[in-house]
Amino acid sequence: DKYVVVKNIGSGSYGEVFLVEREKKKGGNPKLCALKMLRMWAINPRDRKKVEARFLQEYKVAKMATDVGSPYLVHALDKGYVNGNPFFVMDYCEGGSLRDNIRKQYSEIEILDIASGILKGLLALHSQGIIHRDLKPENILVSEDGYLKMIDMGTCKKMEGDSKN
Repeated sequence: DKYVVVKNIGSGSYGEVFLVEREKKKGGNPKLCALKMLRMWAINPRDRKKVEARFLQEYKVAKMATDVGSPYLVHALDKGYVNGNPFFVMDYCEGGSLRDNIRKQYSEIEILDIASGILKGLLALHSQGIIHRDLKPENILVSEDGYLKMIDMGTCKKMEGDSKN
């Protein structure tokens, strides 16, 4: 009840991503967010636990990014279930992915800024003992404030020998 679906903005093997409007607070404007939901009915029953665990891992890492406060990682805002299908809500990055923007003619300074943003996102993850493991242009989004934000952290893994969690 807190979210109104505006439109579908993506899909993958087992999930959908929707642009949603978050219920406005008293006197405030509604906030645009991205809601990622697993389609449990599309997953082979013997694979459901594994796929759901990976999905919840993605939420957990995005929640850690929220707690750490890094502007270079997508932040998780909420999670829940709808009719047995898990979902989580995260920052909406209206600038699309780095893949969507790859044909732009970037200046040398802009390329350095892009590389720096990606490295700062990796540093934020590594400072928490986490390795991304699926870094590619599709998993780097451009936010409205110009930050690059890493997404799709379902394959992240804790570094071996790390004393944190």
